[in-house]
Amino acid sequence: MVQFDPSFVVPGEQKIKTMIVKSYQCNYENLKNILKETAITVFLTTDLWSSRAKHRYVDVIATWITSDFKVKDVMLEIKYAPSPHTADVVAELLYKCISSWGLNGCVTAIITDNDSNMKVAFPILTQKDQCKDIQRHSCVAYILQLSIGKATSSIDSPSNDIDYNNENTIFEETELEVDSEEIISHITKKRISIKDPLNTEGVLLKVKNNIYNALLYYWDIPSVIGLMATLLDPRYKELDLELEDKKDEIIQKLRDEFNELNSDNLNKSTPVTPITERLIQLYHNYLSMPVALETKNLLDWWRICKEIFPNLSQIARKYLEVLATSVFSERLFSHAGSLISAKRNRLDTSLVGQMLFLKRNIRSIEVFAKKWDEVDEC
Repeated sequence: MVQFDPSFVVPGEQKIKTMIVKSYQCNYENLKNILKETAITVFLTTDLWSSRAKHRYVDVIATWITSDFKVKDVMLEIKYAPSPHTADVVAELLYKCISSWGLNGCVTAIITDNDSNMKVAFPILTQKDQCKDIQRHSCVAYILQLSIGKATSSIDSPSNDIDYNNENTIFEETELEVDSEEIISHITKKRISIKDPLNTEGVLLKVKNNIYNALLYYWDIPSVIGLMATLLDPRYKELDLELEDKKDEIIQKLRDEFNELNSDNLNKSTPVTPITERLIQLYHNYLSMPVALETKNLLDWWRICKEIFPNLSQIARKYLEVLATSVFSERLFSHAGSLISAKRNRLDTSLVGQMLFLKRNIRSIEVFAKKWDEVDEC
């Protein structure tokens, strides 16, 4: 490097840390301004994760839809969570994150896994200022995994009565006599004959019924947010549901939100048609339009029709931003696992959060400033 540029000085560890801190401080404010300017409401994803250093972290990722119906997602923070990881601690960490980003009253829902501390944390969180309307959603992937596990665990494996996982003989060093017509299952540790076909009659039907019953158990009551998103999806807006009372309830909720939104516009002196007339006109115009094809991108549809349904499009941005899974958190933890490796397991927890913030949000922020001396002006 001296031959190419004699004035170049290789940055040391402290210099790089200083650059990371300055970049984080600058982009934290920039991202907060982006959220304020482009988001009406936000949807959060959160989860707990343990690093190689046995440190527990809680992450918060925000998702929202902009006025031109583009989905945006950014990592707000991943913060060290000291023990104990009780529901009160989780609720306090979530509330501090929401407040520090100025999202009080703007969070529609938060998706989590099915851990007990996460479930108990939400009644505590909703008691805090401007958080009473936040709903908790379970990750669909977790529910599917749980349902399939419950369904398959009740299916007996077709095998004989010889059990090689007996606790009385498992540690005995004996050779298993297996002929060419039998194998030992790696799952059940039982001997299975490969000569005679297994009797699987009715097994598939039983698995299907068990999965169906498990899904009914874990998804007994349809989510209001999910039903509103379905109603605002031009492909499935007819709400082909068996429960007519639930269908009427969700349509009434949409009407109530129209009423509230138009009342806000009246308070802001925005010229609008009378509330009742506007509700009937916009709602029936939307429902009377042909159902969109399933291959149609619903965000493209709303981008085109937002001028026709300006108020309805604002409600659509609120409900269509809700995700079904917590995949963003799992992906972030993969990045964190790569960062906190076996040789870097003593990184400072705050530095870890800042580095992951810059890496995760690199498409939404300017990580590297032109002149680091001017970063303090941000």
